[in-house]
Amino acid sequence: MFCQHLDKYGPSEKKIELHDTIRKFSVMATLKGDFFLCRKKSMEVKSYWLKDIDLSPAEKFTLCMSPVNEKCVKSRNMFLRYVETYMSGKVPGLHSSMRPRPAKSLGNLAELCTMHGQLELFLWLQTKLPSNVVEVIRAVTLKERTIEMINSGLYRSEHLSLNHDYIAKDLNVKKVWASENVDREELI
Repeated sequence: MFCQHLDKYGPSEKKIELHDTIRKFSVMATLKGDFFLCRKKSMEVKSYWLKDIDLSPAEKFTLCMSPVNEKCVKSRNMFLRYVETYMSGKVPGLHSSMRPRPAKSLGNLAELCTMHGQLELFLWLQTKLPSNVVEVIRAVTLKERTIEMINSGLYRSEHLSLNHDYIAKDLNVKKVWASENVDREELI
């Protein structure tokens, strides 16, 4: 529909980026501070990532709907690497480090969940910008193995180690906060 309007009314003389359009859309679609149509901030962030990539507005808008966790650097990198590789005419594929391993700690279990999200993203991108059936089959196989390992890890979660010391981290945060506040009190 967006492209139909562009065809009918013609593009603007002034180049308007998709992320600016989405920002303006969010202002118009807000009701009492709650956004009621979609996750606007996520779309705005993704459209900003795509601003320098040579795609039509319709393709960029479609990619803004992708299941990218914009707070996850690995997901963001996979998304951008896939789009840039696809646009360069090469075949996008999964990174060789995408090999699920059994969880030996709760941290490993969290990594498996992140990997599952990345595989979901890759498969979604393959439906929108298809390139290679072999990579799709590989991604589906890895996703199934990842799900099995996540379920196995959840089943054994009582026996998995926690490799993070929350008490030590909390003490460090308190020390940093105290030192920052002491410096401020000295200035006053």
